[in-house]
Amino acid sequence: MRDDQYVLNHCTAYLARRDQTPRHDFGYGHYQVGDIGARVREAWRFPIVDSCAVAPGNGSVFEFNDVTFVYPDFEMQHGSVSVVGTFDRLYKPINLNRINFLGEPTAYFAVTIPVPKRSVFHYRLIVDGEFVVDQINPQRDRLDNGEVWSRFFTWECTSPVVLQRWQLRILERFCDHILPFRTKQGERFFSWYYKHLAEEAKAGAIRGSFRIDDSAGAANYIDKILAKEERHHLGDYNICLKQLGRIIRDRDPDFEPENASEKTYVDLYNEMATGPIGEVVGWNLSEYGSPRHFLNLLRRHAFTGAFSHPKYGGNLTTAGWQFLKSRFPFEWHQSLEQPVGTSTNYRG
Repeated sequence: MRDDQYVLNHCTAYLARRDQTPRHDFGYGHYQVGDIGARVREAWRFPIVDSCAVAPGNGSVFEFNDVTFVYPDFEMQHGSVSVVGTFDRLYKPINLNRINFLGEPTAYFAVTIPVPKRSVFHYRLIVDGEFVVDQINPQRDRLDNGEVWSRFFTWECTSPVVLQRWQLRILERFCDHILPFRTKQGERFFSWYYKHLAEEAKAGAIRGSFRIDDSAGAANYIDKILAKEERHHLGDYNICLKQLGRIIRDRDPDFEPENASEKTYVDLYNEMATGPIGEVVGWNLSEYGSPRHFLNLLRRHAFTGAFSHPKYGGNLTTAGWQFLKSRFPFEWHQSLEQPVGTSTNYRG
């Protein structure tokens, strides 16, 4: 269990307002009337996913995240709160404890649970015997049985969370064109790098899947930030990827959009970058008024993802950093946690 001060540090920053006024929906309509999440600053931070302090059993702390669930009880009216989820067998209820400050109870219940990295989990809270979704966390899924559950994912997750696979494949193609990996030097590097990783995987020296796409996992990173801090841009991606898929299919009808020719993507990219709003033949401006605006958004996300810390879903297996190191003096291993780097002090 993370101590009370750890929990309060997050609650003070993000949950301390008792004012019921919705201030953090930004006019996008993500929250329904009365939803507590609309008055929480950066609600996407909950539950808190952090580095693991103590791994269960004999496991490595680097294979787990500490996930801290927080429930605010501003009226101090609830007697018991627990959480059930897919991170524990048979959805066993785990009690949240009342958080204290200077020996006095506060408005918050919390509990910290170590859960595996690279996964997506669903959960619900039980408040005084009643099952409810997490009021704070904006991530929710409607399951096959029609029930709505809260959702979170842990570091280095590669499973799609908010985008469909066809959307991700189109994104990968655009990210390939945006990022500096399509030069002859870049292609030689990635050919060598992925071959090297394949040999290590066969020898058991590295874990799991090591290759997502040639854009160093940038598309996967975009999927993850659209579920959290960039959630307000999910609508941009859904609208624009639908338009791009339709335009590509019209121009290259013999192939699925993600398998269209490189020339099709290059021409479309250049059109999106032309003029103040982009001049894309076949683009419906009534649905989205500026193809260039979306391209700029995509460029920002792609570059950030390709060279971010791998825990955010991009730069998988540090491919982006390895590419930089192949061209410039760029030593990063000693500053980062194991097994990503070599530091024994930093925990991620």
